[in-house]
Formats: sequence, C-alpha cells, structure tokens
Amino acid sequence: ITNKQITDKLAILQADYDSKEYQRKRKAEYPPMEDYLDAIVKDDDTQKQKYIDDCKAVKSKYPKT
Repeated sequence: ITNKQITDKLAILQADYDSKEYQRKRKAEYPPMEDYLDAIVKDDDTQKQKYIDDCKAVKSKYPKT
C-alpha cells in the first residue's frame, strides 16, 4: 500500500464523516423514543404530536446538507 492510497482513502472517509455531521447533531437532540412509546400506550394524541413536532424542530435546526 502506498502513501497516496492511504491519503486518498483517508480523504474519502473524512468526506463521508463530514457529510453526516447533521446526523450526529440530530441524534444528540432528538427527544427520547420512550416519550413516543409512552404516548402510544396512553393513546395520547397531544403527546404524540409534541414528540413529532420536537423531532421536526431538530430536523429544521440541522438540515441535510
């Protein structure tokens, strides 16, 4: 393996990592899935909608690039 092959592969991997930054940021801020499951069990449409709205807010904050 040559140094060029290594640096080329590293550049590809870094670009892939950088392109998914929004995913890492979203994951850190999404509300817990337990909140949604709790709303389903309780059949609480208001709580379900709050969870959905919170998720959409995070998606808007960190759009796909």
